[in-house]
Amino acid sequence: MRAGMEQGTPDRKGFLAGWKARRAPRSSDSGALVAALNKAVFDAVADGIVSLDREGRVTFLNRAAQTLGQCRERDSLGRRGEEVFPFMAALPTLDTIPRERFEVVLCGCDGEIIPLEIVAAPIIEARQVTGTVVVFRDIRERRHAEESRRLAAAVVEWSPQAIVVADLGGMIIIVNPAFSRLSGFASEDIVGKPVSVLRSDHHDAAFHAALRQTLDRDGLWCGEVWNRHKDGTPYAVWLSITRVSAEAGGGFLVGFYFDITERKRHEARILQEANHDALTGLPNRRMVEEGLEIALAQARRGGHRVAVLLIDLDGFKAVNDTHGHDAGDVLLCEMARRMAATLRVGDMVARLGGDEFLVLLAPLGDDAENGARRVARHLVEQIARPVLHEDISLRVSASIGIAIGDGTCEGGPLIKQADQAMYVVKRSGKHGFHFYEANKDDKEEA
Repeated sequence: MRAGMEQGTPDRKGFLAGWKARRAPRSSDSGALVAALNKAVFDAVADGIVSLDREGRVTFLNRAAQTLGQCRERDSLGRRGEEVFPFMAALPTLDTIPRERFEVVLCGCDGEIIPLEIVAAPIIEARQVTGTVVVFRDIRERRHAEESRRLAAAVVEWSPQAIVVADLGGMIIIVNPAFSRLSGFASEDIVGKPVSVLRSDHHDAAFHAALRQTLDRDGLWCGEVWNRHKDGTPYAVWLSITRVSAEAGGGFLVGFYFDITERKRHEARILQEANHDALTGLPNRRMVEEGLEIALAQARRGGHRVAVLLIDLDGFKAVNDTHGHDAGDVLLCEMARRMAATLRVGDMVARLGGDEFLVLLAPLGDDAENGARRVARHLVEQIARPVLHEDISLRVSASIGIAIGDGTCEGGPLIKQADQAMYVVKRSGKHGFHFYEANKDDKEEA
């Protein structure tokens, strides 16, 4: 029984050997498996891969090669490489194949020219060259990137706008020739230095902090900035700063700007002409009326008072008629200078026209009348002093009307009250001042 069982029971070693034999692939199966694995790997590669035998016939091509060559594997195997891929005609002979990269072009079926980068190497088996492997890749994107870089470099180089590129810490990396022409700083003078060396003293630290805060929040800032030339001269620019992110992290600050100094000067001249008297340089009626409205608005908020002094030069017409308009102009300019010298910082004197001037005193406290009286007395004294012109002594006097107002007043009525008070002085013999008195002066005006 035991012998029978032993006879009928499979030998353990024989069973394992048979199982292994059944599980082990045949050599032909093993070769097919390796070939399939290789093909899967090569088909996953983005580069085109083609192998040629010694006669230059295609023995293998991966999926990328078929896509780039617009061909199918079954139609390509066995054909000469240059028939499938015309650029292969430029390959060197089998024995002189270099292992260096070079570039060719592939013409697609639709006529599109595809630039390729190629490297070819010999296939060596048993110390014999049995074929060639050719690896090539589409470099259109790289060419496009290179072209974009060349274009960007040309734009920076030839742009009429000044361009500055800095890192996020504010250290200058690149400047273009337009920047150098505008700022006076050559590239070697400024690259590697902080952008703060370009700042003038026109802006305080709060301005630059607000600029940086906006740039960090929005990635963009635009506005007018006064920069400093290499020789120290300030100049105005319109500046646009953009934060550009880099693929590898971090980023850059790119500034574009152009010179607006002449425009700012022109605007200043226009503003000066619009708000100032051409002869004396004093503020004109428009500017002083705006200043009065601002002063009254501040008086409403602060609870203080303002004073308006209307000044008429007595005897000015006689100077003009006797000595001519040149003498009259000299007299007006000197009177304007004396009046301005009499006032506090923040007060204003304006020429309303002809020989009429207006002084605005603001702010004034509870003793507004005394303050206005001191100024008026000083003005009367200064205006009465003679003016020497071409050995001629020119003399005038001043009639000054004063009106005191607070936050409840309007500018126009306050000027009218000062005008009424001034005419009281005129009627009283001139050369003096008078405070507006509501009931009395209104009756006289009527």
